[in-house]
Amino acid sequence: MGEKRDLIALFIDCDNISHRAIEGIIKELSRYGVVNIRQAYGNWSKENLKNWEEKLLEYAIKPIQQFDYSKNKNATDILMTIDAIDMLHTKKLDAFAFATSDSDFTPVVMRLQAEGIKVYGCGEKKTPKALVASCSQFVFTDNLLE
Repeated sequence: MGEKRDLIALFIDCDNISHRAIEGIIKELSRYGVVNIRQAYGNWSKENLKNWEEKLLEYAIKPIQQFDYSKNKNATDILMTIDAIDMLHTKKLDAFAFATSDSDFTPVVMRLQAEGIKVYGCGEKKTPKALVASCSQFVFTDNLLE
């Protein structure tokens, strides 16, 4: 019987990560376990997210729609956080992964870590140090672009 592999939930902040990095992100995370939950968050009516469609289909990523309720406010981050905490309590996961360069996710990463859950981060080299340091491991996507 094979060795048990960690089950990983991947949360993608499509406003803050390039669609060109997703193949590398999934390959990298697959070194640590099975990425059995893949969710991409954004306002899919926006033109700047159109390039994501092909990648969502190719890598079996579930798109999660979040409209912008007001200008200059990002409800996507809040929804991702809510979904992560919900999954912490309802799914049998070994690890979470956040594909983002947004330091607003630092508190949820710290909360998951406090529960003894591994958290992988994937983001650009511009990612604030607080988010990088809060993750169990952080991969810079600049090195993963296709």
